Amino acid sequence: MDNNTYQLSKLLEGLDMVSTDCSVYMHKKTLEFDVITDENLRIYELFQSDEDRSLLDWEKDMIQTIDDILNVHVHDYLKLPDAYEIHDHNIMENFAYTLSDHLKNEFLSTVFRKGAFRRFEQLLLHYGLRQQWFDYKRKVYLDKLANWCETQGLNYE
Repeated sequence: MDNNTYQLSKLLEGLDMVSTDCSVYMHKKTLEFDVITDENLRIYELFQSDEDRSLLDWEKDMIQTIDDILNVHVHDYLKLPDAYEIHDHNIMENFAYTLSDHLKNEFLSTVFRKGAFRRFEQLLLHYGLRQQWFDYKRKVYLDKLANWCETQGLNYE
């Protein structure tokens, strides 16, 4: 168990960086975030043991950073929930259920279609619901982070 107390608002900053093609890690002491994209991870896996000097400096730095996070200093980092744990489509669907029947049906019709995020954003703009959506999403994210902290045995406030 970690003796630090983590601010949910700080963890939320990192959660906002999460996407389906990356993972976000927070250094426990500095509270700085590192994003490891799937592409960077592939490069790391290919070249981590490669002493080939043909690697660019930024690639060497990236490989070193990823190695620090995943192997060398693994206990110094927290891996934040990934996009599958967050499940934005589910959050969008639940938000739709908070709306009037007419709006609910219109929003629900976009959630699981191709281009859902773009269509959802268009509806939010059209009906002037962007702030309501951001407030709702922030609350859900904070609740998810609180649950995540509890399952990780982390203190939070």
